[in-house]
Amino acid sequence: MGMADWLWRDGATRRLEAIDRRFGAWQQAGAGQVRRGLPGAVSDFTGRHAVLADLRGRLARHDPGGPSPATCAVTGMGGVGKTTLAVHAAREAVGRYADGAFFIDLHGFSPGMAPLLPEAALEQLLRDAGERGDAIPLAPAARRARWCSIMAERKAIVVLDNAENSAQIGPLLPGAPGCLVIVTSRRRLTALPEVDELVLDVLSPDDAEELFVRVAGAERAYDPAEVRQVARLCDHLPLAIRIVAARHRDEPTRPLRAVLADLSDQTGRLAELSPEGAGVLGALHLTTARMGAEPARALRLLGLHPGPLYRAPALAHLAEVGEAEARTLLRTLADHHLLTPTKDGYQCHDLVRAFVWAQSRDHIDPAERDAAHARLHAWYERVAEESAPEWLTVERDNLVAFCLGSRAKEVALTGLSAADRLSVLGFYDHARGLYNHFRLVCVDAATQAKALFGLGDLVRLTFGEIEHAVKRYTEARERYLAAGDQCGAATALLGIAHMARITGDNASALLRYQEAVETFVRLRDVRGEAYATWGLAAIRTRLGDLDQARDLFAHALDLDIRTGYEFGQAEDERGLGGVAFCAGDMAEARTRFNQAYGLACTIGYRRGQAHNLLGLGRVARATDELAEARRLFTEALMIYEELGLDLAENARTELATVAVSVPGTTVGRSGGGYQGGQECGE
Repeated sequence: MGMADWLWRDGATRRLEAIDRRFGAWQQAGAGQVRRGLPGAVSDFTGRHAVLADLRGRLARHDPGGPSPATCAVTGMGGVGKTTLAVHAAREAVGRYADGAFFIDLHGFSPGMAPLLPEAALEQLLRDAGERGDAIPLAPAARRARWCSIMAERKAIVVLDNAENSAQIGPLLPGAPGCLVIVTSRRRLTALPEVDELVLDVLSPDDAEELFVRVAGAERAYDPAEVRQVARLCDHLPLAIRIVAARHRDEPTRPLRAVLADLSDQTGRLAELSPEGAGVLGALHLTTARMGAEPARALRLLGLHPGPLYRAPALAHLAEVGEAEARTLLRTLADHHLLTPTKDGYQCHDLVRAFVWAQSRDHIDPAERDAAHARLHAWYERVAEESAPEWLTVERDNLVAFCLGSRAKEVALTGLSAADRLSVLGFYDHARGLYNHFRLVCVDAATQAKALFGLGDLVRLTFGEIEHAVKRYTEARERYLAAGDQCGAATALLGIAHMARITGDNASALLRYQEAVETFVRLRDVRGEAYATWGLAAIRTRLGDLDQARDLFAHALDLDIRTGYEFGQAEDERGLGGVAFCAGDMAEARTRFNQAYGLACTIGYRRGQAHNLLGLGRVARATDELAEARRLFTEALMIYEELGLDLAENARTELATVAVSVPGTTVGRSGGGYQGGQECGE
């Protein structure tokens, strides 16, 4: 508690008046004089060109001679440079205000000090405005009225620095048309809608590097790469950069690479940036202490969250609260600038994340940690299976991070199911990471086999890694057989059959597809039977047995409809489109490709969308609709390029056939052809 707070709360403001009377001569000499002004300029103020221009523009909109007051707030996390920026801008603008400037530190987030009470702050402001101590009213409302009355005729800038919240600020706003108020705070002042708020983020990389050099000493030689790395490890936070740079300045014989080594230690970085318990850790502890118990608990629980994006459903399960309450807690953390809102949720800076992890480690006991982790896994397991593609697109980084942090079989099954869906959605690196992780860490043979098969499918369909795919399919079959899983072994056999088909060994492919079909029928695995039947149909299409291929694709489609497997239905419809194209039935081909495209869109199957656009483009070209063919081939090309697939070359080749074609030409009708039933690019 500050002295002024103590005096007010103790009802002892009269003691100040008694002291004033004892020094009456001094008081008379000072009566009417205004003790005010801004802090001195920061000599190494660096960068902030865009944000400073923004703040200048906001301040310039206020006319000291106009009819309306103005209040601008600069808010941001602790150590981001709010006061420095506000004072810099105020010093530039103060020349327009005849009565100068007032500055008061409200100690909203000052170490070892309680926030200044509004009535105590008003007393200080009134004294700075020239009021005698015995003329300052005792009642808070009377003090506010006196402050507003004095400032009503003045043209001045009032800087209210380091505010705790809107309640502390409200009584201090003079409401005078000639006054411009600039507030700084670590939290958003949402209860004061009239405040024009500027949110200050960390420095840009270039500005952060320049600040380090200026503080550490520009006369020294630096490796730009090392300075860049130091700035990055400081999260481009001005407070952190100043601490490291000042220490480096004071240790001239210590190389910068040694500083880098200290900062690179994830567990010790915050300590390096918090000398004597202050610095970054002190700032974050103070912010957390001012939030209240429930937001502080939520912040600790987020330390158990593995991914980079925080969203209400995950916090709700971690904290065992409703989603509405979880949203409120996340907004509160964002209001204190510990989290940053994004279009999909909330994120935080690296130093804040390190602080959150440390809070979780130090303040959550093992039993609570395990229970929260179990709740989070149960939720991910359910929604990974049930949610729409849009959910998985947003949550993919979180889900992958959660799965990669575990070796448990139940988490592996969730992760492998997610990997299958991520592959369909086109997030190939995420899927590959999950498949690789679980094939290496799982000791269960069946789970290993599932990971190996998924990896084989991925590298076959997406990356064209033929030898890699054959190896993984073979390993998967061995693991399935070792686990006694006949359905799994038959599924891996399908992968081997795919490779035989791709490499032109049609006889071997037919035998393996037929063996797989018989196994799935015997085991009554309907989805497996549909998949193997699709393979047989693809071979029959290639061999020109179109009637048999059509029947097989139709049978596979019936089976996939029975199981509700939309991915299989999309591939079956595309296969039927290919058969119709090869048979010259363009109307049927268009219908089938359109149905397959619609299914691919429904499940978010981007690669499948591109495949069907190619099919539709070929149909358009064959019917002399060359402008439409160009459009379809171009759309397919854009998707392939977006996914980073080599299949884009196929689309470029198709596009070239219509770029120079005219109706009725041979190239326009048949260029490119159709590899019936075959995956594009296989």
